[in-house]
Order: sequence, then structure tokens, then C-alpha cells
Amino acid sequence: MRIGIDLDNTIIHYDNAFLVAARERNLLPADFTGTKQQLRDHIRTLPDGETQWQKLQGYVYGQGIAHAALYPGVKPFITQALGAGHTLFIASHKTEFGHYDESKTNLRDAAIAFLEAEGMFTLPGFGREHISFHPTRAGKVEKIATLSLDWFIDDLVEVYKEPHFPAHVKKILFHTSTTTPPAGDWQLCRDWQAITQTIFT
Repeated sequence: MRIGIDLDNTIIHYDNAFLVAARERNLLPADFTGTKQQLRDHIRTLPDGETQWQKLQGYVYGQGIAHAALYPGVKPFITQALGAGHTLFIASHKTEFGHYDESKTNLRDAAIAFLEAEGMFTLPGFGREHISFHPTRAGKVEKIATLSLDWFIDDLVEVYKEPHFPAHVKKILFHTSTTTPPAGDWQLCRDWQAITQTIFT
């Protein structure tokens, strides 16, 4: 099989990175506990909140990525897939630089460095050549169409609703929120254990 995977919020889990960065900037009350979405919603209520949020994003996806983590079950999934002879690709909608990021940190380089630090490139059959970055969602979908995939895994419904998303590719929607996602022609999985079972059983 040929399996494609999104990167941000599918492989890389950013909740802790956002929490650390927001606290460093005094953007949260001392007793805040919540998800990335709740953190975002709170920051957007602040004066100039949308700009504050975009600055935070630029930092977290770049300089602050060290506080992120792989989702539980990602590495065992990838190890199992490669061990069984399947081919994996990562296709990411990621610009080179973040909005309002004065450091001009290259977000793509930061993501590669994070994956390298997590030992992803020590897995036989998976290297940097299997990862592609695209400045637009449409460009990402165009790349997916060229890869002759059997499956694609993404956390965003919008990717699957792109008009040129290839019809033959089976879709998994990675949805960790307790909310109910829109209905569609995808299989819903709330963790990587469920993804493993869906694809390999």
C-alpha cells in the first residue's frame, strides 16, 4: 500500500507547545487548562487577539516546536507500515515563514529538524524525500493526486472537500475533539490505534 499522512495536528501534536508559549507571553490566566482550540478562542478575545494568535502560531510552528510531541501511536504505526513493506509519504500545507514572525524562522526546516530529533529518519524506508511542503491546500491536494495513494490521513475536513482530491483515495479523518465532525465519505478515527486497526485489519 501507499499511505499519505498530513503533518501538523496529525503527526505532530502542538497543544503543549501552544500552552508553554502562551504562558510565556502572559496571554492566559494562571489557572487556564484547556485544549489548543480553547486556548485559541481565549486569545482571540484579547485586545488585538487575532494578531496575537497569529504571532503565537508563527512562533510555535518554528522556534517553539521543541515543546511539541508526536501523537501517541504515530511512530508504532509508521514502524509497522514500513516493516510490512508499505510506502509512506507526508504531504503538508505549510508556508516557509509564519505570519508576524520577526525571527524569520523557516517553518519547514523546523518541522524537518523536529522529525529528525524524534528519530523518524532512522526508520528504514523513510527519508526526507518522502516529505513535501505546499504553500496552499490546493497545492497539497495536487501533490496527493500524483502519489497514487491508497489512503490519506488528515485532521482537516477541508482537505477532503477540495474539488480535486482524488476520488480513489480512501480517507481517514483524524478527529481528536469530542465534538461531532461533519458527515462525509471518510472514516473517522480519534486516535492512532484506531487508524492502525482501520488500515491494517
